Amino acid sequence: MGRINQLFPELSKDTNRISLLFVFICSLSSIILFPLILDYTLSSRLFICAILLFIFILRFIRLNFKVILNFNIINLSYLAFVIWSCCSSLWAQTKSEAIFENSKLVLGYFIFVTSIYLFKNKEDLFFALLIKFSLFIVFILASVALYQLSTLKNFNKESLYLVTGLNGHKNLFSSFLFLNLFFLLSGSIILNSVWKKLIFVGIGLNVSLLLILQTKAAWLAILLAIICFFGLRLIIHFGPKKKPRPIILIVIGSIVFNVFFLQILNPLINKSISLQVDLLNKNDGNHNKIDIERLLVWQKTYHMIKQNTWKGVGQGNWQIHFPDATLTGLWRAEDLNITFQRPHNDWLWILSETGIIGFNLFLLFILSIICYAFYNLKNKISFVIQLAISFVCGFLIISFFDFPKERIEHIIWFNILLAFIYIKSNNTQKVFYSSNFASKNLIWLVPILLFMVLISFLRLKGEYYTRKMYEVKNTDNLKVIKAAQSALSFVYNIDPTSIPIHWYMANANTQTKDFFNAHINFIKGYENNPFNRNVINDLASSFVMQGDIEKGMRLYKEAARISPRFDDPQLNMAAIYLNQNKFTEANLTLDDIMHDSNRRTNYYEILKIKQENLKTIK
Repeated sequence: MGRINQLFPELSKDTNRISLLFVFICSLSSIILFPLILDYTLSSRLFICAILLFIFILRFIRLNFKVILNFNIINLSYLAFVIWSCCSSLWAQTKSEAIFENSKLVLGYFIFVTSIYLFKNKEDLFFALLIKFSLFIVFILASVALYQLSTLKNFNKESLYLVTGLNGHKNLFSSFLFLNLFFLLSGSIILNSVWKKLIFVGIGLNVSLLLILQTKAAWLAILLAIICFFGLRLIIHFGPKKKPRPIILIVIGSIVFNVFFLQILNPLINKSISLQVDLLNKNDGNHNKIDIERLLVWQKTYHMIKQNTWKGVGQGNWQIHFPDATLTGLWRAEDLNITFQRPHNDWLWILSETGIIGFNLFLLFILSIICYAFYNLKNKISFVIQLAISFVCGFLIISFFDFPKERIEHIIWFNILLAFIYIKSNNTQKVFYSSNFASKNLIWLVPILLFMVLISFLRLKGEYYTRKMYEVKNTDNLKVIKAAQSALSFVYNIDPTSIPIHWYMANANTQTKDFFNAHINFIKGYENNPFNRNVINDLASSFVMQGDIEKGMRLYKEAARISPRFDDPQLNMAAIYLNQNKFTEANLTLDDIMHDSNRRTNYYEILKIKQENLKTIK
């Protein structure tokens, strides 16, 4: 790999300009944010990336480059995973979330394929640009992080969660720094002495931030990357000259991963939960309850997997189906109304949303890249490739404990990293289909990217008006309804806490005594999320007001099943039992309620009076 001697390469050639444009798009889409929406990094980055990629493809088509498209096991398995995930929208409960998640997946595939093309045609230039822009990014992130650190009163674990860089979450910040570190380390090897001084400063800042942030998953990823790197070095120098065929490694790896996730992990989780519960009991509840939450979330994810083993619940729908496994044990969810939007494990996330089929397609893609790259390692040219393989393995460990697949910046740079490894591993793969055509024939990509622009814009719009709705929800019900109507679209009908927008409208309708529209909106909200305890409880009350006591009681029981510590549905059932003079049922229901309240006390008094009156009559 040649050394780059200039700040930026000569831009007189169209191929150089197109490389610079693509790297600029990837870099800008990784740091831009929009503070007027709820999640100021996610939808805004997808929107900017979609717009800029649309411009990029128009430019690419106009220049009419020669494109050679080869489909092998890696390309086909990735494409098959994308197609299967898109198909999962058909059976997803909340299709808006499925469409949004699939748009990110399509974006990732586009980044992967485009990066392959640029690596093939301008590897030295493209890789050098990636390294230099990575350096700029780490300087920007370090500046933001240093400012955030300066505002902290102390540096305990809880305070450090306020240090998010430009990534919205400390753990996501750490995982993005980990990805960035690969490009910086590569730059220290291949760039010239002028750039190396800056590169080493960038590496120092990057590593320092990773140490300060104390994100265990990132530390574990670094440790695994180091072990993998030196392990590969040892295998190359001292291992057998004849390596196992990649297909053998892929089959063995697939079996190991399937056995681990489908047979071993769940029993391990259950055993770990039992040990944690014992610790809680021995410490009289003083042991940190949050430590057990992630294990409980994983355990409940397996409930979802067992119910939808082969095809999953649909992309983006983990958050919808998760409460069906009940919120028992998740005290913050039940008592503090904190919601869980992801399982903090991308592997289980993929398995639960796309089923065994989608999981194995993704697994085939990842294992194929790693195994073919390993098979093609050679002493003289493999140093950076070994580094790349090691960082992919490290990133997969991060994915086991966090949720990087959700974020645009991670999707972009991880796919670029995978494309780099792919270029170094595809000379021994069987090509199933090959096509040679001019880039003007890619005009069909234009409507796809335009659709992604539309999707991301509607998400931005939805979050903007949802934020407006939050601001007035306790003061002006008519403005709540108006903002909610503006937020709704075919790609946005639940807020970032999985509560349907129609639920907010329904409650505003109730406050304005518009019970007819309230009932309609409660039903629509239930259709978008039939496992949210608040939605179920309020719909039940709406049915009771409509005179359908039986349906209301059924829904109250469902809300109580999902969240046993949620008092409202049981209090509502107790009221109905009291009205029906079913004193035994009323008493049992009141006894089952977890918390004391004035309402519960009043119902006990009413029950006592009714029973005494009944005795008097007799």
